[in-house]
Amino acid sequence: MKNFYLVILSCTFLISNAYSAVGPHVGLGLPYVSQAGLNLTMGPNWTANVQYNLLDLSIGDAKTELNMMEVGVQWHPFSGAFFVGLGVGQQNLEVSATDALSDVTVSAEVSSTTTIAKLGWMWGKADDGLWFGMDIAFISPSSSDVDIETSGAISTTSDTFKDVEEAGETFGETSYANITFARLGYLF
Repeated sequence: MKNFYLVILSCTFLISNAYSAVGPHVGLGLPYVSQAGLNLTMGPNWTANVQYNLLDLSIGDAKTELNMMEVGVQWHPFSGAFFVGLGVGQQNLEVSATDALSDVTVSAEVSSTTTIAKLGWMWGKADDGLWFGMDIAFISPSSSDVDIETSGAISTTSDTFKDVEEAGETFGETSYANITFARLGYLF
């Protein structure tokens, strides 16, 4: 999948026209609290981006990490800030919990390929330099893979193991929205 992202990024740079600018961005949203990436403008109507999204939570002996690498292309139909976009990504969910009494740890990892549709704004992208944006993305996972590991005596036929496996499969097939409240970037 990493090679796929490199090919997409390379093709994006090759098809860019004479007016292009590139630069980093950071964002804040839900469920992906931390977002960072690289943007490329290709004239007044097209932009592309590569982005890493992260949600990392720990409460006591339980930990959840949801991350997604994505590549996308956005079309600005009015040559302004408003855009609609499409992209692909690879999301990974890792959850683990430890029972304090028995010291048994159960962890699950769910990996999925995602299709991403976006709608948003990038104010200032035409002027190069500093820009501000916000967007909403519809994320549709597919081709999920669930991996469960235990450090104790939990049978793969137990109800607990089956529940964890079923929950992982359900998450790997469930679409959701990602809202970016604020994105700040700079184009060189």
